[in-house]
Amino acid sequence: MCKVSAREANALSLSPPRFSKKFCTYGIQSVKMRLVIVLAILTFHFSVVQNKKVNIPSYVEICKQNDPNLDQCIVNCINNLKPYLALGIPEMRIYPFDPLIIARTQFTTQHLQAVFTENEFQKCQNFDLKFLHFDVSKNVLMMNISYSELVQTGNYNLTGRLLAFQLNGSGKFKVNYMQIEVYTKLSGERISKNGKKYLDFQNIDFELKLGDFKMQLDDLFVGNPELTVTTNRILNENSQSLLPDFEQICRNILSDFTLSSLRRIFRTFPLDVLLPTK
Repeated sequence: MCKVSAREANALSLSPPRFSKKFCTYGIQSVKMRLVIVLAILTFHFSVVQNKKVNIPSYVEICKQNDPNLDQCIVNCINNLKPYLALGIPEMRIYPFDPLIIARTQFTTQHLQAVFTENEFQKCQNFDLKFLHFDVSKNVLMMNISYSELVQTGNYNLTGRLLAFQLNGSGKFKVNYMQIEVYTKLSGERISKNGKKYLDFQNIDFELKLGDFKMQLDDLFVGNPELTVTTNRILNENSQSLLPDFEQICRNILSDFTLSSLRRIFRTFPLDVLLPTK
């Protein structure tokens, strides 16, 4: 009778004393053969995954790290991509810009709590990239972007006081943000995956200035459409008084969107693929 360890017995789902030496030898060899096959398959699979070529769409201009005009090359690349941004670029994990979907955002002031859900932003691809500097060696990207207009729609829930109005309601809303100026600085560090170097943006400094906005809040006072119309009119007439609050809404949404978008791109493609040296 051959000796079979408990581990080998479990692998065979057999009890050692019931089988002959010939069967035990065959069973152990069979298990070992299966393990060899499984390991070979796994090794081949991971080899394929690690060596799989990452493809950037052919319409994306590739800029070189050592290009003395690197910043201008990246600006040209981004401007040329604007027609594609509305529908997104799945290969680069860039989500659609028009509409840009934000499930939920909120802000709280001393007198008001506001929650906005099922948000859609239109015209996000209509930006003007005024300035860009990418210090690749220091993993720092700086940009100045402006929007003439962004349109936000969705559902609101307001509790508290807005100007002189005590509000406690919910409904559909629309906000037109006008003359938005954004200054942003992203910084990160190099990480390694499967022997490749990636740039992982981890921090963002984000400043935003909003020129003005106009909004429409439906059903502010259920059963009293006249008061709803009057309240919307007064709120819009005093929009400059509410500007800091709506700047905060814009700032939270656009900063999160900027950081998450660039992180997805740079964590998907190795740095020498996005910005080769030669």
